Amino acid sequence: MKKLFTEPLPGEKYFIYFMHMQPESTTSAQAPLYLTQDYLLENIAVTLPQKYKLYIKEHYSDFGNRGKEFYDKFKHYPNIRLIDPYKNSKQLIANASGIITITGTAGFEALLLEKPVVIFGNVFYDFLGSVKKVNDFNKLYDTFRQIEFKENVGVTPAEDEPHRIASSYIKSLYKGYVNPYYFGHDLASEGNIADVTAAMRAFMNTIDEEKLLETVIKYKE
Repeated sequence: MKKLFTEPLPGEKYFIYFMHMQPESTTSAQAPLYLTQDYLLENIAVTLPQKYKLYIKEHYSDFGNRGKEFYDKFKHYPNIRLIDPYKNSKQLIANASGIITITGTAGFEALLLEKPVVIFGNVFYDFLGSVKKVNDFNKLYDTFRQIEFKENVGVTPAEDEPHRIASSYIKSLYKGYVNPYYFGHDLASEGNIADVTAAMRAFMNTIDEEKLLETVIKYKE
C-alpha cells in the first residue's frame, strides 16, 4: 500500500484534501450528499485550475481500510498526488494554496494559518469569509478560480477573521469530557455523564431527522 504514496514536491502549488474516516457523523449527518469520497475527489480533480495539483492525504487511523482498489482509480489523473498518511498535516496545510474538506477540523486549522478553505457540509466555521461552501458540483470550477484570483493578486483575510474563528470555535463546544487521554478526568462521574448526555441531546436536536432519512434512502437507491 505504501508504494502508492509519494512525497510533496518542493515549490509545487497544490490544494490538499484530507480523507474522512467513515462511517462517522461528520459526514453521515453533516454532509450526507457527499459520502462517496472517490466521486467527490474526481470532481475536484477535473475542475482544479491547471497550475495546481490535488494532494490527497489519507487519515492515518483509517490507512488500509479502503483497500488498494480505492486508490488505484486516481493514478489515471495526472494532477492527483497521493501523499503519505504519516506526513505532517500542519506543514502540508502551511504550504498549500488551499484546503479541501467535507467538514473536517483540518479546515479550521487552515483558517488559523490564513488559508482558503473549501467545504461541502455543515460545520461550525462555515460562515467565515475565507470559507467557500459548495452545495453544487457545477460551482466547483468557479470556486477554485476565485481562490486562484485572490492568490494571484495577494488578497489576505480580513483583520477580524481570527477573532471570528476563535468565537465560532468557543460557540461550538459542549460541556463534558469524553476522552481521558486528553483530559484525565473521571468519565464515570455522575456529573460528567449528565454533561455528555445533555451535549449529545443538544447535537441531535440540530439534525432534521426526516430530511436525513430521505437523503439516506435516496442515496441507497
